[in-house]
Amino acid sequence: MKIKEHINEIINLIASSIIEGDYEVVQFTDHSIKIKIDETKFEIWTANGAEYLDFWNVTSMFGETFGDESTRKKIWDSLEPRIQLHRSTSLKDEKIAAIAKLQAELAELQAEVAELTK
Repeated sequence: MKIKEHINEIINLIASSIIEGDYEVVQFTDHSIKIKIDETKFEIWTANGAEYLDFWNVTSMFGETFGDESTRKKIWDSLEPRIQLHRSTSLKDEKIAAIAKLQAELAELQAEVAELTK
């Protein structure tokens, strides 16, 4: 068997594992998701949806993507709910942190104004 055939077989195994939900999320970034299948970690570019879904940081080694559009769409459908949940949660956390910071600044300013108006 040629290397390209092995690579395609591995890509198909990874795709099947993701589609079946047989993976663990290791880390989210703004543009990718790191997952683990068995003991192997992969980073997948997710920023632009199914059309551009691809291995990230290893594509040059494999020279392949997740195959046809239908397979990429199925993989995206499996990953998207978790990505959206992460994005909405992290956005809420960022907003909560920003509000807390502004509230602290407001309290300081109010204390300064109260001190000046005594």
